[in-house]
Amino acid sequence: MLGPTPDFWPFLGVMCLTGTCICLVLVIVYVVLIRYDIYEGIVESFSEFAQDTTAHGVKFFFQGTRISRVCFFIVWLAAVVYTFWTCYRGIMDYQRRPTGTKLEFEIDSTGSLNVTFPTITLCNVNRVRKDYLDENPKIRDMMEIFTDLETPERPGAPEDRMSHFKHQIQEYKDDPVINTTLEQIYTAGGPLNEDFLTCKIGFRDCSEILGADTFRRIVMHQGNCFKLNPQGLLKAKVAGNLGGISLFLNSQHKQYALPRLMDPSEGFRISFHDPVEQSNIGNTAIVASPGMQYFIQLAQQETRLLKAPYGNGDCEENPIYRYSNCINDCINLFIKDTCDCIPFSTGGGGTLAPLCTLRDMFGCVLNAYRSIVRDPVLRNSHCHCDKACRFEKYSHSVSTALLSDSFVEKLLELYNEKKKLAADEEPKTKGKLGIGSRLKGKREKGGKFSAALRNRITKWTSDAIKDNVVVLKISFPSLEKHTVNQVVSYGFGNLLGDIGGVLGLFLGGSVFTVLEFLVYFVHTVQENVAHLSAQRTLQNKENEEEKEDQQDSNKVINKEDQPPNGIKDLAPGN
Repeated sequence: MLGPTPDFWPFLGVMCLTGTCICLVLVIVYVVLIRYDIYEGIVESFSEFAQDTTAHGVKFFFQGTRISRVCFFIVWLAAVVYTFWTCYRGIMDYQRRPTGTKLEFEIDSTGSLNVTFPTITLCNVNRVRKDYLDENPKIRDMMEIFTDLETPERPGAPEDRMSHFKHQIQEYKDDPVINTTLEQIYTAGGPLNEDFLTCKIGFRDCSEILGADTFRRIVMHQGNCFKLNPQGLLKAKVAGNLGGISLFLNSQHKQYALPRLMDPSEGFRISFHDPVEQSNIGNTAIVASPGMQYFIQLAQQETRLLKAPYGNGDCEENPIYRYSNCINDCINLFIKDTCDCIPFSTGGGGTLAPLCTLRDMFGCVLNAYRSIVRDPVLRNSHCHCDKACRFEKYSHSVSTALLSDSFVEKLLELYNEKKKLAADEEPKTKGKLGIGSRLKGKREKGGKFSAALRNRITKWTSDAIKDNVVVLKISFPSLEKHTVNQVVSYGFGNLLGDIGGVLGLFLGGSVFTVLEFLVYFVHTVQENVAHLSAQRTLQNKENEEEKEDQQDSNKVINKEDQPPNGIKDLAPGN
């Protein structure tokens, strides 16, 4: 059932109140005009003006019967009230500076569109290898304490846990291990280059396209991570898997050692971001588990924001500025000011300070980090970060499939057949495979990996492949770019359009009509002011003449009352 909208009753109340105010003003004006005896002149003057004005309906105030004139006046008054209401709302909306969103989709049909792959940050869920911890039992103890402090799901009250950990840490207060930094531990004991079995772009090795800077290692809170396409130079030329990135990763299942109640998964965390943006494996990261193949489809999206006064604040136009970088730099600066150190040398915006040792991490850094991250008031008081006016994001959709037994068996069969040839073509590599290095062994027709890789994988079994290998297929489903523009949804032109529309529709008016009424008002005021001034002058002159006549009459009366000259008044009795 149709009924009035929620805004109807407030609107009706405002219109009634405005109409009542206008009627009161008209009554006051009428009383004033009667008081100064200019009412008849004003009515006659306005009647002449109404016949010639471009405003609709005004001339009918003085034509027809009394009832028709009253009806026209009521309708005209309602139109005036609604016009004023619309103008008021339009001005209020304009002062709020509202914005909207405009979406644009560009499709690369000519090859001129710059669709680029994001920087891909990959972090093994395992931060420190088991063999490294076995060789360094004291570091194992320290890392177990650090992992426990990071894990809120551990049983026991926080204060009990903290006192227990402090007691454990006291055992190492004089041991050199307490002065080791996390960056040193992650660098020496984190997962190494063997994470990357192979990297292909189309049918070519990644290093053939991106050069020596294909992978870049970065040590941060999530451990020993790697950035693929760190400078954002890789462009998408073909849509689909043929033009995408294929990654075969080794999670090193047997190297997992530390208990992880907070993150019990195995595999890799994968993040896609703008190359200008600092690497940060946050809530948007994908977790890829071993024994699975992941088909990741990307979409490039550029966002453009308006500067103040539009939007929810000002934005920064610097092309290398990012909001997330500013927040990370602010957190690092807060930790530096609080603890006189920074956790890691990378990802801190170039903050100069010594690296935090394990002693600093346990005694200060963890508490400082939690306080600024969890307390928005503290964070807002220290971090004054605006949004970037222009930045890029990469959305993704993921589909997964198990590595089939036939695929795994085919890999083993291929490696076994090529084992002897690989040994002849390239020396066995017992060490670590260089990140981004070009594996130059000859590749037989139908072969998928380099000879060095075949030589190493042949030691694996089918179960080992399923427990360690992660396959990633990263591509753009179509070469298109999405642009999100923040636009002004109600500007000065919209305001003029609303005012002009309601003014013309209900009153038949325009700018010239407003000028007509303004000129008439000024002319009428001048004319009546001059008339009242002339009346006042005439009245003052008449009053002065009357006063002079009165004074002359008084002088005549006084002369008649005085005796003639030479005659003295005789006092009684003389």
